[in-house]
Amino acid sequence: MVYFTRNASTTDMKNKNTTLAHLFSPVVWLRRSIPLILPGLLMLTGVAEPQKPEEKPTKTSAEYWEASKTAETNKEYDEAIKNLVMYQKTDGDKFLSLIRYAWLSYLKNDYIKAEETYLAAQKIEPSSINCAIGLLDVAQGVKDEVKIKRAAEGLVRLVPSNYRASMVLAAQAYATRDYRKSLSMYKRILSFYPDDIDAMSGAAWSDFYVGNKREAMQGFSKILALQPTYQYAQEGYDLLAGKKAK
Repeated sequence: MVYFTRNASTTDMKNKNTTLAHLFSPVVWLRRSIPLILPGLLMLTGVAEPQKPEEKPTKTSAEYWEASKTAETNKEYDEAIKNLVMYQKTDGDKFLSLIRYAWLSYLKNDYIKAEETYLAAQKIEPSSINCAIGLLDVAQGVKDEVKIKRAAEGLVRLVPSNYRASMVLAAQAYATRDYRKSLSMYKRILSFYPDDIDAMSGAAWSDFYVGNKREAMQGFSKILALQPTYQYAQEGYDLLAGKKAK
């Protein structure tokens, strides 16, 4: 900051004015501002700042892959990713690199990166079941019902009999009180997995809310004959029995 006194000489005033002009000159301002604004400009333009020299591979791709798997087993996910990057640099398979990077990101709870990478891998192998399962993992991880439905539908398109995705979609229909749809879906699941008690329960409760009381009672009774401690079936049975007693 420059201060002026009433008794300052003309020369002093000129010197101080010159100093002020120098401080606020466009050239000086630009020189001092470049170090501050350059990183932001680089980000806006998508140009990366100079990086340190990249690490050169010293092992084979198979060795890096194995090192990545070992690190994952030890829950050293950053180390696993580091070795995976080196695997790709040694001409490792691009799809395998992407899907494994997505999986490791999921394990780190980096759901955004995991989703992005699964989608990138899926573009290379659209019929990959593991990609579809991974996207469902991520969607359930972030508890996004829209993404869960989309991922489950994608998995069912690839594998119509997939139990997990089918149960997810049936449960969503039930939760939104679309009982006819949930009943249809649970019955479809039972056509593939006729011994699945959870699907039996879903079908019985869907029957109950649709108004098929007889079918619902049969469903609850069947479950209790197989697993007497199944709470939801017991609740449904008692509810129907109580109504019949009236």
